[in-house]
Amino acid sequence: MIEPTAIFYLVVSLILMALVPSISRYLEAMADRHRKLYTAINWAISLTILFHILPEAYAFAGLVAPIIASLGFLSSLIFDAAKITRFLIHTWVFPFIVLGLGLHGILDGLVIRLVDSPVYITGTAPIVVFHRLTAGLFIWVQLEKELGKRYAYLVYSMLAGAFLFGFFSSRGIQTFIVDSRIWVGSLQALLAGGVLHAAFHKSVTHDDEHI
Repeated sequence: MIEPTAIFYLVVSLILMALVPSISRYLEAMADRHRKLYTAINWAISLTILFHILPEAYAFAGLVAPIIASLGFLSSLIFDAAKITRFLIHTWVFPFIVLGLGLHGILDGLVIRLVDSPVYITGTAPIVVFHRLTAGLFIWVQLEKELGKRYAYLVYSMLAGAFLFGFFSSRGIQTFIVDSRIWVGSLQALLAGGVLHAAFHKSVTHDDEHI
């Protein structure tokens, strides 16, 4: 049976996710302010990675997590320094990051589902709910800029589906994730490093003048 608290967190999360495209359009309309607001969002994402995603990856994979996260960050620096073309970004880097965000969405859904279980870490669910908005805005802006609005809706919907999958996953899926925690944590750490670099330097979405 799903606890009422978990249902509440799920509903709030879905509402925030649904508001992301509208909020993004509103920020774009504020031409003189939206850059600063997006900078604040990038900082929020960076802090979320440092104090939420990476600790979660560490809990799964131990000391391997920070090492692999560093490799993810450095690989993004290499792509940035080499001025990799949009084609390569679309073909390899960007889909890989979307995959990592989908994986994290599954884990977030699972965290909310287990909010009243003995394994739950106090205070994690509110963080998960809060960063549905900040992470959602970051993801939406990158998707819309790289792929266009139609594909942004498609990929963003898939990420929302991953979140719902994690929440409604069966005991078997939950057991599989726990049993594969080292691999799950390692992959999450790798992608966290890449996204952290993107949040700081926007290496994944080069502007045309940098290509």
